[in-house]
Amino acid sequence: LAKIGLSGCAAYKPGRDEIIDLAANAASGVRLAAVYYADYQRAGSPAWEEIVELATEISSPMVLIDTFVKDGRGLFAHLNAERLHAYRQQLGRQGIRLALAGSLSYEDFPALIQVQPEVIAVRGAVCDKGRESAVISSKVNSLKKILCQLTELSL
Repeated sequence: LAKIGLSGCAAYKPGRDEIIDLAANAASGVRLAAVYYADYQRAGSPAWEEIVELATEISSPMVLIDTFVKDGRGLFAHLNAERLHAYRQQLGRQGIRLALAGSLSYEDFPALIQVQPEVIAVRGAVCDKGRESAVISSKVNSLKKILCQLTELSL
């Protein structure tokens, strides 16, 4: 998957045909995942319904919900678990999977399990000193352990 984020394209409709062409002409085996920015107003990007419409038009298998501005405010500062779960259900009815990202921390994982996304994307949470530094295998293993424990508790 290659993500397509439309920051600065709040009125993407004039460029809609180009986006559809991009999706149709992607390299063999590459599919586009539409990105909805939880802070879409700060990103100057389309609102939720427009992203869902785009994802449907380009046959995107997944929508990634992320944050655009990396200022320490994570995903849950913009959207609560209930809203995210409703988004997941809406996408599921259309056969589209949900991925969540956006400055996620270990403290966010109980809420993430509640939402039940198909993919959880992290960077800073598993890096040595923030998102621009090296990934640390012990942090990846700790995160995996937490997810396994939380998943078992929620079953």
